[in-house]
Amino acid sequence: MGATVTVAPLASLGMTGSSGLDPVRLVAGINHSRPQSLILVPELAMALVAAAQQGQLDRGRAAGLPLYEGYGLSECSSVVALNVSDDECQGTVGRPLLHVEVMVNPDHHILVRGNTHLGYLGDEPEGDGGCEKWLESELIQALGAQQAVIFGDGDPKPSALVVIRDGRSPAQLRSALTAINAGLPDYARVGALYIRREHLTGADGYLTTNGRPVRHRIQADLPTLLAGAFPIFTSTISTKQPGESHMAFFDRLQQETAEAREHVTGAPVVSAIADGRFSLEAYTWFLTQAYHHVRHTVPLMKPSATCIPTVPWTRNTSNFSAI
Repeated sequence: MGATVTVAPLASLGMTGSSGLDPVRLVAGINHSRPQSLILVPELAMALVAAAQQGQLDRGRAAGLPLYEGYGLSECSSVVALNVSDDECQGTVGRPLLHVEVMVNPDHHILVRGNTHLGYLGDEPEGDGGCEKWLESELIQALGAQQAVIFGDGDPKPSALVVIRDGRSPAQLRSALTAINAGLPDYARVGALYIRREHLTGADGYLTTNGRPVRHRIQADLPTLLAGAFPIFTSTISTKQPGESHMAFFDRLQQETAEAREHVTGAPVVSAIADGRFSLEAYTWFLTQAYHHVRHTVPLMKPSATCIPTVPWTRNTSNFSAI
């Protein structure tokens, strides 16, 4: 139709990573290309017209920008529905375009078919978990894990449940994860690893017959799976003061309590609980001992907390309830 599409480097439009934006450079890039139309997510439109949600269209149009609401998906490249100048209903996304069909299923999910994308790069045509699979493969190869499952959709950073059985220390695994994250796009950098020693199996319903993760089942049992795993986090609470050079609080805590934590997790009572061999009477006895332990240690923790000024939350003695 004689149209010209300009693909500019993201940096020239003020964009870094998946969420960084310099509005001044964005405007300069738009002025340089002078396009007749732009497809923008609401955040970019808001940055251009300096308006938030309510009144965004009116303010944009007052600034001379002919804005119209629509709906799109990257997989549809990208517009699915759009209001136009002679057929507009503000507050809606407009009518579907002619190249796609749209319906809402009984679960209120929007389904789009038609001239859409052919699949994700490196994904199998009928594979599941398109967004997760490449990151799971990366973790398996780079970490030497035997299994990996990504979860945490919607969280600032994804997390991963991985099976590693070679006995590496938490410090070694954290170092390996940091190196992996350095080569990943910011939206895919893993915030936490949960290390399991036992495989996920098809007998438990966690794998398909060809070894793929059954994501809805894993998600449903996630609290139980994580309870039996060892966590490694990439973000830490630092106690470093200006001019000082010492270990981050979390790293030091992990290092200095490694032996004690191993002793606790290897205790017979913990093994019995995991194996389902823990009776009600034994549980009552356990809680009784825990009650007396907490009752006598909390009075010691209160004055101790006031001696750690570099970690503010420890100075709030209301965190320790009277028992």
